[in-house]
Amino acid sequence: MTKEENHIIKSAILMLTAALAGAIVANSVKGLSFLFNTVIIYFFTRLFSSIGVFPSFFKKGTFLIKKNQFFLILLIAIFYNSSMYTYFYSLKTISVVDASLLFNSAPLYVPFFASFWLNEKITRWVWVGMIISFIGVIFVLQPGVGLFKASALWALASGVAMAASQTCNRKVAQQVSSKTIVAYLILFSTLISAVPLFFVDWRTLWSEWLHHRPLFWLGILILAGIMSWVYQLARTLAIVKVKVAQIMPLSYAGVVFAGLLGWFFFHEVPDFLSLTGTVCVIAGSIIVIRSR
Repeated sequence: MTKEENHIIKSAILMLTAALAGAIVANSVKGLSFLFNTVIIYFFTRLFSSIGVFPSFFKKGTFLIKKNQFFLILLIAIFYNSSMYTYFYSLKTISVVDASLLFNSAPLYVPFFASFWLNEKITRWVWVGMIISFIGVIFVLQPGVGLFKASALWALASGVAMAASQTCNRKVAQQVSSKTIVAYLILFSTLISAVPLFFVDWRTLWSEWLHHRPLFWLGILILAGIMSWVYQLARTLAIVKVKVAQIMPLSYAGVVFAGLLGWFFFHEVPDFLSLTGTVCVIAGSIIVIRSR
């Protein structure tokens, strides 16, 4: 086995690990949403995910970056948090597989952001892939059904915001290590997600918490937080030594994992239009990824 093949296999395992971790997060959040609002869920998953990078906070040089890099990373954090928050919110009202698919449609919008911010040209095959995927998105949103499945628009927004975050990430990643970016991202995420806590009715929340198996739900919160960290780290490491086009299509295994777990835990069975849309979005996204 050559060194390149070895890197590809390791990266594939890491990307599949990230996909599974992301699916676990989605289903954990779905379960938690029956009891808690999105503000609480998002903050505590961010807080528990920070445990994974906590040791790196004390390593010399972790936060050593230039002023312009700091503002770029802050911009990444804003887009990232907007993406994750709208994704978590969408999981309250639509199926896990639909929310996961629209969240993972981010590669479709990256070419648009890259053309404006990085002056990259959109090639013919990228356009083909985007058109196929957008047709799939329409199938998933289902026009005429509750005005585009209105709640699904939150999941769509999460994909767009994640694309903006990834585009900014590409720009700053040329100057800052991935570990530093992840450390800053989780730190900013925890701080940003803490702001809405000032508007939470803690007395009512505490009462509901005590009457609904508190230790069980605490365990689910911790699981979601740790899996968020695993998702972020494994996904970052997966693309370090291989081309993105070689390994990124495997990230869509997360949609399959999320759907299977959603079927097992919540008895969610996607309809024909959603399945057709899922196939179109995944196929189109793979074309976009491999054409760039």
